Amino acid sequence: LEALLTPNEFLHVQAFPALQRHLFISLLKSLREHQAAKGGLGTLRGVTFKAYHGATLTLEGADFWDQLNYQLIHNLDFLPLQRWSTYVGDPAVRVFVQLHQLLRDEGKLLADITADRLRDAPGLGDAGALPTWESVSA
Repeated sequence: LEALLTPNEFLHVQAFPALQRHLFISLLKSLREHQAAKGGLGTLRGVTFKAYHGATLTLEGADFWDQLNYQLIHNLDFLPLQRWSTYVGDPAVRVFVQLHQLLRDEGKLLADITADRLRDAPGLGDAGALPTWESVSA
């Protein structure tokens, strides 16, 4: 597969499954905490994490924001079609809404997705108690 892709495309292919897992486990919570503590993520340089095959990957700058937009687009597939209020506790719904908010608030929402009416839905703006992320560099 690597021979068929540019180095940047391959970086995103490698990063996608690991970052998906980390978003659900703790990365999103850590990004939101960093955002609140620093008044935004403008000082964020990137993230470093372990991929499934054991390699350590780093996403910096535009690559980091692009990957988060890819994750947001992918998460659309797991959202309910109706009755959102009955899915408030669903991790896929919470991650989607919180990631959308984070990207929009930081001016990094590149995907043409509007979910503003969900911003204040009870329970969706709070990720709950999650462990902290390994490495968010600023």
